[in-house]
Amino acid sequence: MKYAFQSLFMSQLLSDAGDQIVLIAISWTLAQGYGGGFLGLVLAIWAITRGFLLMMGGVVADRYNRRTISLLTGLVLTASILGVAGLGASTTGPFRWIWLTLAVLLGVLDGIRIPIAGSLVPFVVERTNLIHANRWMQLREWGTASIGPALGGGLMAWSGGRGALLIAGLVYMVSAIAILGIPSMPSVQRVAQSSWLDLREGLLYVVHNDRLHVLLPTFALANLFVLGVFSVGIVLFAHTILRAGPLGLGLLAGSFSVGMAIGVILVPYVPQVFHHSLLHLFGLFVLSDVMLALVGLTHSLISAVIVYGMSGLLAGPPATFYRTWLQVVPPPEFLGRVSSIARAISFGLEPASAAIVGAASRVITTNVLILIAGGCATLIDVSGMFRSRSGRSAKTLHAPTDHRPE
Repeated sequence: MKYAFQSLFMSQLLSDAGDQIVLIAISWTLAQGYGGGFLGLVLAIWAITRGFLLMMGGVVADRYNRRTISLLTGLVLTASILGVAGLGASTTGPFRWIWLTLAVLLGVLDGIRIPIAGSLVPFVVERTNLIHANRWMQLREWGTASIGPALGGGLMAWSGGRGALLIAGLVYMVSAIAILGIPSMPSVQRVAQSSWLDLREGLLYVVHNDRLHVLLPTFALANLFVLGVFSVGIVLFAHTILRAGPLGLGLLAGSFSVGMAIGVILVPYVPQVFHHSLLHLFGLFVLSDVMLALVGLTHSLISAVIVYGMSGLLAGPPATFYRTWLQVVPPPEFLGRVSSIARAISFGLEPASAAIVGAASRVITTNVLILIAGGCATLIDVSGMFRSRSGRSAKTLHAPTDHRPE
């Protein structure tokens, strides 16, 4: 099983790196060739398509062999990126429609591969090692999110948009090959029915599960307040309140990621009760949200970086535990759909949260806005703590049977 996890980790590491390179290459190429309006359109089509199909991606994950689907989506992604690169990654003539088509295709592939990627770990890792495995997966995600943009920018400077896309395509190809190192995973869903009934069944499972119906809605509501702060509020805070400039913005925005990575590294030192208690998981998120709110009270770049970094550090462990809960609570036949619902909450609410924060910033100063958003997220997580204390609402995570197929 150790080799299988290493293969999965390497495959997803390369896929994440390819994603970052492609995002930078497409963004820079279109910004130069067409301007911000067309770039925004392409990115919006990509995000909307992805968000719309994330739910159905979970159905695909539960219906079919996960390794086979991962391999096929990786190969299609490889062919798509290499195809655009081979055409010259032009920004003239009819190529505008090729970029729009690519955006739709990338959204479709994301909608399938993201839920599958989120449901693979329980099939290649023993249950007792899930938290440790998810810790490494979190480090992988935050590491590539921090280093990937710089890597993509360096490749753009060295080889241009076409060269960067060619390299990304080759990275995707190696990622697809690496997935062959994990065992075959036949579908565990036996009843043949329509995709919409499968999706409805997954949603009903979440609603009626005494753990997930507390965890997912609470997390969704908290995201509605904090995601817009991450993407819009911090930028405006650095610009209008701290007067920090682009370098200061980079330091402030990166401090949360650095703190998050440190928090994930410290997971083995967090008391065991936090690993298996929904009450304590929400307690850690409360502390993180309090620190986020306190960013609005800072008056210097140094203090803002420290407080925002502390918010990330306190979010690192519960984010790892949250992922583990999503993998061990559902039975195997629901893993893909639960993963897709959880992902849809994050990807689906980010545009709405960003729009709300952007609109609110016109009437409320950014520091007050961050204070309010962090405070609201804190109250929501506190409500999750209270709900966790009542009835059978997942006070602790008991050990179910192993999810791996025979």
